[in-house]
Formats: sequence, structure tokens, C-alpha cells
Amino acid sequence: MNYQITLDGKDVDLATKVGTRRNNSNIRWQSKDLKVSKRSDVDIHISGFAGEVAFARITEHVAPYSCEIDLMDTHNVEDTRIGDATVDVKTFGWDKTSLLVGANKKNSSCDIYVLMTGKMPTFTFVGWTTAKELFATEPIRYPKEYLNFVMSQDLLRDPALLLSTPPEKVNEL
Repeated sequence: MNYQITLDGKDVDLATKVGTRRNNSNIRWQSKDLKVSKRSDVDIHISGFAGEVAFARITEHVAPYSCEIDLMDTHNVEDTRIGDATVDVKTFGWDKTSLLVGANKKNSSCDIYVLMTGKMPTFTFVGWTTAKELFATEPIRYPKEYLNFVMSQDLLRDPALLLSTPPEKVNEL
């Protein structure tokens, strides 16, 4: 099954406002973005937040739960939660990508990592993995000089499993 969603105008506006605000917060906090994209930092923040919104909207339509959308400018490790499980949504603008999670995230990891692909306003929930599975691999220098844990799409779990699991059982997956 294809888990694709097109955000409506209100969600696009929300992603633009919150993504811009998060970018400005990162500038104030002097956070370093580890990106290789040629897009601007603000565009990456907008797209990243739009991926979070898209994941939340998919859960509302398909799953036995809905995920909160974090509108705050805090440096939370997680983007949302499913029951007690913390979720980090990774969004990339190209379809043929692997899930990339910075090596620095291992010590402050979420329970679940989700891969979303697409461009505003349409995103696809490609797959997901647990922190235990992801961090059992060795990080590699990819792309370029950044050390990341990398999981190819063919190794990710099917979205249907996550979306059909009651929230209180997600940490058992």
C-alpha cells in the first residue's frame, strides 16, 4: 500500500511558518546544520516540518492513533510520540534515498525513526525502523564527511505494521 498524502493549504502554511521559525531559532542557538543539500537552511526546515505534518496526517487517516504535531521551538530529540514511543521523522526531497540519522543521535535516540520522501505539498511514508535495529549497524561517512547511521529503503519496515499497531504496543515492535 502507498502511504502518500498531499497537504492542504493550511498545512502548507503551517509548515512554512513553523519551519521558518525553527530555522530562526537554530540561528539564535548557533546550531550547525549538517546538510549536503544545495537548498537553503530555511527550505530544509520547512520541508522537514512538512514531513512531520504529513506523517501526523497519515496516522490520523490510517492508524488507530494520531500523532501530535510539535509546534514548539525546543530542541526535542523526538518529533512526535506514538503512545510512549518517541518518533523522529526524517524527510528527504528525493525518492531514492536511504534513512540517514546522524551518529550523534545514538546517545539521545528516539524509539522509532521514520523515512518520509517528497516535496511540498506531497509526501510519502516510505518506511521505518527501531533505534535498536538502526544503531546495531556501524555508522559510515555518508554523504561526504558526515558520520551517519544509514539504512536503505529495502531494509526498512513496512509502514502498514506501524500504522496497524495500537499505540500501547508500539514499543514492543
